[in-house]
Amino acid sequence: MQIKAGINKEKTGRNDIFVIAMLSLVFSFMLFIFAPVELYKANHNDMWFDIYTMLSVVVIAFAACFIANFVVLMLLRSFCLPLFKVVFTVEAVCLLCLYIHGNFMVQSLPSLDGHYIVWDKYRLQMVISLVVTVILSAGTAIVIKKLGFKRFYRASSLACLFLFALLSITLMLEIATAGDRHRILAHKTTDSVTVKDEMLYSKEANYIILLLDKVDSSVFNDIALSDNELSAMLDGFTYYRDAMGIFPRTKFAVPLVLTGEKYTNKGYFEDYYRDGLKVSPILNALRENDYEVSLYERESSVTLEEDAAQKYENILSEPLRISSRKAFLGLIMRLVMFKYAPYGLKSLFDAEAVELSGVRDSRCEYPLFSWEDRPFYDMLLNEEVELTDNRIFKFIHLEGAHSPYNLLGDMTVVEDDTSTYEEKARACTQLIKTYLDVLKKNDLYDNSVLVIMADHGEQDGNLTIPHGEFGQNPLLLMKGVGEHHELSISQAPVYFGELQTAFIRLLEGQDGGKAFDAKEGDEVSRLFYYYKMKEEKTFHEYEQQGKAYDNDKFKETGRVLQWEP
Repeated sequence: MQIKAGINKEKTGRNDIFVIAMLSLVFSFMLFIFAPVELYKANHNDMWFDIYTMLSVVVIAFAACFIANFVVLMLLRSFCLPLFKVVFTVEAVCLLCLYIHGNFMVQSLPSLDGHYIVWDKYRLQMVISLVVTVILSAGTAIVIKKLGFKRFYRASSLACLFLFALLSITLMLEIATAGDRHRILAHKTTDSVTVKDEMLYSKEANYIILLLDKVDSSVFNDIALSDNELSAMLDGFTYYRDAMGIFPRTKFAVPLVLTGEKYTNKGYFEDYYRDGLKVSPILNALRENDYEVSLYERESSVTLEEDAAQKYENILSEPLRISSRKAFLGLIMRLVMFKYAPYGLKSLFDAEAVELSGVRDSRCEYPLFSWEDRPFYDMLLNEEVELTDNRIFKFIHLEGAHSPYNLLGDMTVVEDDTSTYEEKARACTQLIKTYLDVLKKNDLYDNSVLVIMADHGEQDGNLTIPHGEFGQNPLLLMKGVGEHHELSISQAPVYFGELQTAFIRLLEGQDGGKAFDAKEGDEVSRLFYYYKMKEEKTFHEYEQQGKAYDNDKFKETGRVLQWEP
């Protein structure tokens, strides 16, 4: 008798099958189809895979989740009605809670750009999230108590049907009306940025741009003034202390360096970048002068260009393959849940889109390029230089002083964000010294044009010294072929909008100190375009009439550049 008491005596009917199927369907569809496709739509330029590669994984997960969810609920409905009521209600509340958090509470989401997330700054959002969750839970309990579980149960099927239709129509409309839908739906190229020829240098002529991300000139200035070894290693260089950038973050700053074209928030960024690479003065001039061109840069940035594998020595073609479907799905779902989970749980799903590169099955002859500082440093210490008679150009974009802060000044690796910005910037100077030492020991220093620079400075207020809080004063050092003199510090008001002209002059044999027209004492006006993370469709224009690092003369003009298709 006690065993029979736990068995449901009510017959499971067609209505039960429909209600359970609808809840299982919308729950699985939202998490494994709607959310991943939205994620891809918003970040497709940063994903190495195309939408079809992703769908081949998430559709299977959707089907598995739907079937498992449906079978479990049907079994509970048939054999344990009290437990079924609890599980059904909890799942319905979770569905609604996830939907609201993932679609209506995303404005204050932390950026997954590698920076350490200080969750204490999101206490207000956590409180609001908790209140919403409690209201939904309490509201559902009150509805069930007032109307009874049967009415709630039947109404749930209509609610789920409505939500499924809403999600499906929203997804189709978002893709159909997206101006870049052809890119979202396109089969991606198979170009891979590798380390091929990273230690290959020319006996005749080298042109090297070493870009260390986010190294602020103010920090470098303090280090250089106190480090005699660094100053000695920078023999022949001109350090442009008053260098002014144009953008505060990498996405728009690096394309400016490579193309010379400033993105003005008009048209799609991918079109601007692809077209800019085609007409880049320095890249075209290098090819005209028979240089072999290699770009050691993140794939999403340089494989936009058609036939990239034919244009750049280190970019190779290979099929797109996932090394582990399970790991790939896990990373996709972490990114999804970071957006959809209540704030109190988001820290459990902290992830970055770049982590997806770790589940790419590359079978190239050469490893994929990584922008991390330490592997590049280890390569300098452990690998031999190879020489060729051909002229060589290298653009090497490294992590520099960018977060995570996981390096000490002597290049010792520590846990993420247990170091500081200044320490990682100091590690960059150790990397610079080691790199220049390799060139000098192999008699490559004199025949090389060398540019050591950053794309932007530090803009997040992590510095303990006066600095440009918008990152407008990045590092810039230049040395021409055969140039020898003590490190020269120039206060000429140079501007990153004139970099291409400077690059060409260095190629033509000019010294680093004569690459720009600007002279010390010149009074110039330079423009800067600031945007907040996740608000890159709104540029705020600033004007600098003083030194790049002089915040008192760094003023907003009032002009705002809104994105236009």
